[in-house]
Amino acid sequence: MENFFDKIRSNDLMVVPYENIYFKEKMGEGANGSVYEGIYENKRYAFKRVSAHRVQTKYDRKVYERDILNEILICNCIQSKRIMKVYGVSYDEINEEIYICMELIKNRGCLFNYLQEADLSVYEKLKIFSSIVLAVKDLHDGGCCHSDLKPENLVYYYDTKENKKYVKLIDFNCVTRIKEGKTKYIPYSYGTYGYCSIEQHKMQLNLRSDIYSLGVILLEFVYGGDLWDTDYYNYQKYRKSILEILDLYKNKDYKLYNIVKKCLKTTPGKRFSIDELNEKIKEYISDDHIYRMYHSN
Repeated sequence: MENFFDKIRSNDLMVVPYENIYFKEKMGEGANGSVYEGIYENKRYAFKRVSAHRVQTKYDRKVYERDILNEILICNCIQSKRIMKVYGVSYDEINEEIYICMELIKNRGCLFNYLQEADLSVYEKLKIFSSIVLAVKDLHDGGCCHSDLKPENLVYYYDTKENKKYVKLIDFNCVTRIKEGKTKYIPYSYGTYGYCSIEQHKMQLNLRSDIYSLGVILLEFVYGGDLWDTDYYNYQKYRKSILEILDLYKNKDYKLYNIVKKCLKTTPGKRFSIDELNEKIKEYISDDHIYRMYHSN
């Protein structure tokens, strides 16, 4: 572990003594671990316990440490208010588990929960989507693909100093460095069923894999219901369900239909780049017709 900690310190990040953390409450749980609110030296942080259930050999331990280090260093090197800040790590020696020490964001919380609880118009959701695109743009500008975009991996944040609301990206355990136009082979199928692209099912990744996920999220925001009620793990079935719902907008909102349709192209190179999508969304939500259609429902 010392080599791991040395790399953390060499990047001006903290190694927090586990016994000095006062854990307050569990904030959430995902496939790769749980997140807790904790206090260290009178400051409040979020501590993500990275699950070590697959660690059985020395090789597994090296992969476990490498993946965590990759996640931390990528978050640390991309300077953006829309990317959750990472401050360092802690280590539970008894259970041999690493905790990532992160920025604590509680004032709006997980976007999935916020959308469930808040009574928002579709137009307000579209403005939130525009903020999501900007967050992904910051990540792509840094040469990284998130690989697991979905409402549960986004936090809606109100900045009291700037008096602004915007989305922050969280959960970078699948984040991958990759250049625009390049395809990278990955060790297993990154992402979440329903949101991930066909190439991810084939264990390939492209920056525009994130664009596919954004297309699903955009349709989900406007539709306001479940996009699939079929076999969750069957790519062809849930894609068919998504496309059937998209067809409902062909006559109702042709601009939306074309935007989502291009995001969901099976070939990555035929999808928008993040810059193209950003411009298209800005143009879309500035349209008076779109405002009148969606602002009150």
